[in-house]
Amino acid sequence: MPPKTSRAAVTDKNGLPSLRLPLFLQGYDYALRGDRNGARMYLGMLETSSPGSAAVALLQGILARAEGDETAALPLLQVANALAPRQPVILLPLALCLQGLGDLAGSEQILFQATAAAPAEAELYEQLARLALRQGKDGLAVEAATQAVTLSPRTSGYLNTFGVALRRGNRLDDAIIAWRQALAFAPDSVAVLNNLAESVRSRGELAEAETYYCHALSLLKAAGKPIWVPCEGLALIYLEHSRWDDARAVLEDGLAATPIDNIAGRRMLLVAQASLLRQTLQLDAALEALRELDGNEDAQVWNARALTYIQQGEKGKAIEALQQALILEEGNPDVLANMCLMCLNLGDIAGAEQILGRLTDEEKTLPAVKRAQALLLLRQKEYLASLLLYEEILQREPDNTQALGNAAYIHFHSQNYDLALRLCERALQCGSREPELLNIHASILLDLRRFDEAYQVWITGIRNAMQHTSWNESWSMLFSNLCMALHYDDQVTLEDHQDILQRFAAFMHDLPDDLQAPHLQSRDPDRRLRVGYLSADFRYHSVACFFKPLLESFDRSAVEITLYSSVEDPDAMTDTLRGLADHYVDITYLSEEKAAGRIRQDQIDVLIDLSGHTGRNRLVAMEYRPAPVQLTWLGYPGSTGLRMLDGRIVDHQTDPDGMQEWYSEPRIRLPRCFLAYQAPGNDPLPVAEPPCVQAGYVTFGSFNNSFKISTAVVRAWSAILRAVPSSRLFLKARQYQDAHNAAALLAEFAAEGIAAGRIELSGRKDDFLEHLATYHRIDLALDTFPYHGTTTTCEAMWMGVPTLTLAGDRHATRVGVSLLSAVGLEKQLVAKDIDDYITRAVSFASSLEDLREVRHNLRDRMSASPLCDAEGLARAMEQAIRTEWRRWCASPGPSYGKRWNYNGQTSFAAED
Repeated sequence: MPPKTSRAAVTDKNGLPSLRLPLFLQGYDYALRGDRNGARMYLGMLETSSPGSAAVALLQGILARAEGDETAALPLLQVANALAPRQPVILLPLALCLQGLGDLAGSEQILFQATAAAPAEAELYEQLARLALRQGKDGLAVEAATQAVTLSPRTSGYLNTFGVALRRGNRLDDAIIAWRQALAFAPDSVAVLNNLAESVRSRGELAEAETYYCHALSLLKAAGKPIWVPCEGLALIYLEHSRWDDARAVLEDGLAATPIDNIAGRRMLLVAQASLLRQTLQLDAALEALRELDGNEDAQVWNARALTYIQQGEKGKAIEALQQALILEEGNPDVLANMCLMCLNLGDIAGAEQILGRLTDEEKTLPAVKRAQALLLLRQKEYLASLLLYEEILQREPDNTQALGNAAYIHFHSQNYDLALRLCERALQCGSREPELLNIHASILLDLRRFDEAYQVWITGIRNAMQHTSWNESWSMLFSNLCMALHYDDQVTLEDHQDILQRFAAFMHDLPDDLQAPHLQSRDPDRRLRVGYLSADFRYHSVACFFKPLLESFDRSAVEITLYSSVEDPDAMTDTLRGLADHYVDITYLSEEKAAGRIRQDQIDVLIDLSGHTGRNRLVAMEYRPAPVQLTWLGYPGSTGLRMLDGRIVDHQTDPDGMQEWYSEPRIRLPRCFLAYQAPGNDPLPVAEPPCVQAGYVTFGSFNNSFKISTAVVRAWSAILRAVPSSRLFLKARQYQDAHNAAALLAEFAAEGIAAGRIELSGRKDDFLEHLATYHRIDLALDTFPYHGTTTTCEAMWMGVPTLTLAGDRHATRVGVSLLSAVGLEKQLVAKDIDDYITRAVSFASSLEDLREVRHNLRDRMSASPLCDAEGLARAMEQAIRTEWRRWCASPGPSYGKRWNYNGQTSFAAED
């Protein structure tokens, strides 16, 4: 069809009398109405009255375009232009014809001529803006569209194009204003409604977007027109809110109304349907939905398949799907960027680097590629370079929640809490509710010791997750982080812990027990056992430091050791542990079900979790019961709440009689300390004199993380400092690198009457020997409560520094009791209550001889104690593992221990 040029464009004010207007206008009007026969009638009159004229050539060209023959139309329009140059009525169809033939540059040149000839004609600027959008010339598009709406401010179509141009120019707020103005003039414009809906949805204003999409959908249904665009938009909104039933209904509606031959429409709806099925863990069904598109795939379809394969743990298939996407859009920088992101999600940093290397310098300036580059730098721990790139991205895309979240993480990692917090809040304002962002936000608040606010962030995310009709493993970390954080707060009771554990168990009630497939292991009670250890901390981490000496000491004739690793960033310690194990299996990028399947396939007899509710744990994999006997040890100071764990490995000091009612797992109490510490290096730093000898005053200290310093700890330490007026307090933790955080802690002490000059705060020491040497500055270490130190207490004792601890009513508050009992110092250094804690600290501060005696004997005492006896721990662990194995061999099936019911009650099996 010819363009809808107004009659003003072909009147004599534009110098067109040579076109013989009456006949031409009649023919042109017929052409506009789609009546080609009527147009040809007037064309015949023109050919008779003015053969060879511009009007004849123009009308012939317009008719050729109306019939879809741009090739035939072009020479006719060029002839018309040559006969009557600089006439907008000729230039406009000529420009559009060139566009149809792919000559965008030529079309742009013609449109510039047209706007110069008729600078007051809004339609010419509208067409120039549309062309600029096709060419990716966002600045020109905005400029041309601005001129169009200035000349014709009440034309809805021009305002719609103006909005598109503004959005492309990253002026989303202005675009939305333009579309709202367009909607005021044409409230039933489906194009405007869809654009407006899509844009407000991108800002997280989902309720408003839903209203616009629903209106567009009703208009299209009433007109009997295709409905797949608003259906897809509504489905994406419902998926965002986890409104699975609504998403399912609108997608079924859209698919039912979209014919099989409408490949584009069905493709978008089926990809959205696959997303719905994927998010509700119906992974096979998601792949089945996409099979309708076999033979009609585009890159988006292959990308959707890849996402499903990733969730299934099928890394190879995911890579193949992405490669197919690249075959369909070879060299497309957006597709390559997605491939790079997928490689990073799969831990393939080298592959991501290789993909980015295929892009030109110009392509690397594109937004999608920049996002991939920024994430690659982040994964490579190039934090400053990554942050600079994210800041550049946010200048162009201020509401990009992924960029906001990753920039927040970098600032959090650098202990720049104020900026990190502000970035998280911006992302939340933009509508992001991704669990990764919520975890970063809450972790920042936890580091700032703003416990109640951190809990609220996690609980908000958990409530969102529990609205799902199916359990979603990506949200389980919210529960785990909340469970972990509760241990730091002195106001949290054991009943509080139990309540959240019950909710965690209920959250996972849809997981299959997988008990229909029997374990195939021989029930020989005395054979060599295949023992698996499951952890994300097979790296330089406190867990690995305590696990390494045990791994070195196992009797390999009794046990065969397999490590199941979820380490994202392996290091030298990873390599060391890999070399000490019989087998090392990387399950980092496997789904929980696939990880459990691999463990079951390996016929592991006893599986031992080392993480509990700590970062990147695989507790959910254990819910599939991949091993006959499943235990937990070391990494987490409390109950997991899981129904599929047969025991917690502890000792009589950490878990004395009377505590079992608060745990979902039976206790397996070793006859010795449940840990073994390995002294650092072959050339350890010597033990120094107490610093008070030279300083003339006692220095108390703690190197625990700041969030272990509860309100009760601040009060107790302040009482000690008041009772010993000349004393000082030295605190070291990574959180104190942030000046705001340090000032906030000092303010709490100031409220207790302790001047800031008496407290020294130090940030983290990256060099390990420098870190150990810092203990030379402390006379007496003060343990935190309700969460005791573990590594810090062992390091302090190794450096000769005694640690005063307070015995509590749960495992987290009794680890210090176990460590000090192992070296025989429980009578001197374990307090029974806070008053006793304060009294003992003051007593030590007044006795230089006691400090010196303990200091100079402590390393030898520790070396000779069970705490440094890894061989003894290995024998005790082997015995405990063997006992549990024999119990299973004698049982008719898997044991559950205490299993949570989902009505808020608990049922008990045998405790020990």
